[in-house]
Amino acid sequence: MKAVRILFILKLIVLSMSVSAQRRFVKYSCEFSQTTCTYGGGSIAWQWRCAGNYGQETSPVIPGDFFALNQGQIIKTSSYSGRYDNQGEDECTCTHSYTCTPKSFRRPQTRSCFLNGSKYSCQKDVAYGSHPSQKLDIWRPQNYNSSRGLVVYIHGGGFYQGDKSSAYQRFSTVNPKKILDSGFAFASINYRLSDEAHFGAGESIPPAMADSAKAIQFLRSKAKSFGFNKRNVALTGGSAGGAISLWLAFHDDLSKPGVSGLAGESTRVSCAAVFEAQTTLNMGEIRDLLGADGYEQKKGLPAFFGINVENYNRNPRLFDRVLAARYKKASPISHISSDDKVKVLMTYNRDLNEGDIHSPELGIYLAQGSPHSVKRKYKRKSLEQLGISHEVHFGQHQFFNKFKINDFLINRCF
Repeated sequence: MKAVRILFILKLIVLSMSVSAQRRFVKYSCEFSQTTCTYGGGSIAWQWRCAGNYGQETSPVIPGDFFALNQGQIIKTSSYSGRYDNQGEDECTCTHSYTCTPKSFRRPQTRSCFLNGSKYSCQKDVAYGSHPSQKLDIWRPQNYNSSRGLVVYIHGGGFYQGDKSSAYQRFSTVNPKKILDSGFAFASINYRLSDEAHFGAGESIPPAMADSAKAIQFLRSKAKSFGFNKRNVALTGGSAGGAISLWLAFHDDLSKPGVSGLAGESTRVSCAAVFEAQTTLNMGEIRDLLGADGYEQKKGLPAFFGINVENYNRNPRLFDRVLAARYKKASPISHISSDDKVKVLMTYNRDLNEGDIHSPELGIYLAQGSPHSVKRKYKRKSLEQLGISHEVHFGQHQFFNKFKINDFLINRCF
C-alpha cells in the first residue's frame, strides 16, 4: 500500500513538471542591426535613397517586435531583401539584418479587478508590442456572452499626453462599468505619444494610428480567450482619441490577406462613438474652418508631425505646404469612401463659433461638408454625400453627451 502511494506521488510530480514545461514560453526580441544596399553589383553611394520608403517589401521579422519560436528552435540573425525603385530611375537591393536574443516574459494573468465597487475579470498592462507604451487593459463582463462585442477606448491628450487610465476616471465620458454590465467586453489602450514617435516624412501611417490598429488586431486575435465576438468591435475616445477612432473607422483594412496570426486580423470596426474629435489633422484646413483671426495652433498637432509649435505659428502656410502629403495620410476625412459600412456618432460640448480645436465645426464638416467653400478648396467629400450612417450633436452639457455616447455603444452600434 505504501509503495502504491509513493508511485502515485511520483506520477503527480512528473505530471506537474510536464504541465510546467508546457507553460514555459520562449520568445525572442529582434532589434535592427544594419542595412546593406547594393546597386549594379557594388555598394551604392546614395544609400539613404536606396534604403528609403520607395517600394514595398515583405519582412518575416518586425523590428523590436516579439515573435514566437517552436521549442528547441534557435535564431541568431534574420534578414530579408527588398527591391527599391530609386525615384523611378534605377533599382537597388537592400538587405536588412536583425539580431535576435532571448527575452523572458510572463503570460499576462487574468485577475479580479474592481470598478466602481463591482468585481470583473481583467488583464492589465498587456503588451501588444515591444514599446513600453504599447500596452492595454482588457475587461470581461461578469455574465459575458461570446456573441457580444468589444468596446475599445482610445485616450485623448493632443497626441502628446494622456493615458488609458482616463477611461476609469469619475468624469470620463465613456462608462466602462455600464458597458461591462451590458455584457460587452471593454478594453482601454495606450499608444506611442508624439515625443516618443512623431509622424515623419516618408512614413505611410502615423505611429499613434499604427499602434491603435495593432492593438485592435491583437485583441481580435485573442477574442476567444477574452470572450467577445471579434466581428463586433466598437471604438470610442475623445479629442486625439476620437481622431484615431475615426481614422480607423474609415481607413482601408490594414490586415494582410491570406496571412495567419495577428497580421491577418482585420482593423475595420462596426462603429465609432467619439467626443470632441478632430476630423481633419490638416492645420491649414482647421484654420479655415475655425477662422484664421481667432485661432492659433497649440502644441498638439505640430508635435504630432514633429514640428515646434512656435516655428509653425511663425509661418503656418509654409509648413502647410511641406506637410501636405502627411496631412492627407493622417486626416480621418481623407479616408472616407462609399464602402465604409460603419456607424458614426460625434458629440461636442461646445457650440459653434468658439474657435477651438474641439469645436463642432469639425464634426459638421465631416458629416455635411459645410462650409462648402472649405470643402471645395480641399476637395473633400462628406458622410452625408457618401451615405455613411452618422449623427452629430453639439452645444449640450457633457452629461447629455455622455448618455448619448454610452447609449449608442450599448444599444445602437451593432
